[in-house]
Amino acid sequence: EVKQRIQRACERLQVERLPLVAFFWADYSVKRYTTVALWLAELKEEGLIQELGATNFDLKRLQELKKADVPLVSHQVQLSALDRRSVQSGMTQYCAENDISTIAFGTVGSGILSADYFRKGPPAPEQLNTASMRMYSRTASRFGDWKLVQELLETMHSIAETIRSDGRCPEVTIANVAQRFILQ
Repeated sequence: EVKQRIQRACERLQVERLPLVAFFWADYSVKRYTTVALWLAELKEEGLIQELGATNFDLKRLQELKKADVPLVSHQVQLSALDRRSVQSGMTQYCAENDISTIAFGTVGSGILSADYFRKGPPAPEQLNTASMRMYSRTASRFGDWKLVQELLETMHSIAETIRSDGRCPEVTIANVAQRFILQ
């Protein structure tokens, strides 16, 4: 079934092989994630997949995949100034030490780390109308109370103002600062 799905994706995209398959596993109590990852590795060897990546694995399971010789080139994780779990857990360091590129998503927290929420209240219930906004609103809550989020936005705003005023980038925004923070 895995091979058939990959073949259907190739047909749909009109390519001979998929450039990257980012592998996700929702339930670690179902212990087949290593087996399925190794099937994907076989499809890579067959030429149906160019590269394999992981998405949202915890460090323990990522290490299991690596120990099983799954040839991972990337790991996609939620990473922002609001959510540094992948750094704090040692995940990003492990990836760097094992030639696995970290791909960050959610760097601006669905817009929470932008001028849209600077000096304003948290997202109102009617703004929580997408899965993304609900997820990042919870991420902001884990970070701390809304006052702490505003302190972070104030700091990012101040950095952006300094960059604009010294001429380095006249259009820099809070969101740009949030993204640059992750890139560094």
